[in-house]
Amino acid sequence: MATNPRLTVLIPTLNRGKLFHDTVRQCLEQSFEDFELIIIDQSDPEQEAANRALVKELKDDRIIYLHLPVKGLPNARNEGMAVARGDVWLHLDDDVILLGDVFEAHVACYEDP
Repeated sequence: MATNPRLTVLIPTLNRGKLFHDTVRQCLEQSFEDFELIIIDQSDPEQEAANRALVKELKDDRIIYLHLPVKGLPNARNEGMAVARGDVWLHLDDDVILLGDVFEAHVACYEDP
């Protein structure tokens, strides 16, 4: 594995609203910055529009936004993994609260093969 592996963070979401928006913002505030954030949105139209607006407002090239009309966590994860480009993946729930440098700690676990 590379000395500095690239991280892919996958977040499936379904109608979570503010909790999800807080999670996305916390991801972008992590000290470890070499990651892509794949959002797999299965929300109803009103919440999907709010989620798209959040992504547009954040203007961060690390975000990849996918919308799936069919609901289901396994399918959402599979769709996200199909476009992931990272060496290391981290699956998060859409309502997680990140305490500390979670991304850095996660990647550090892969430094010693």
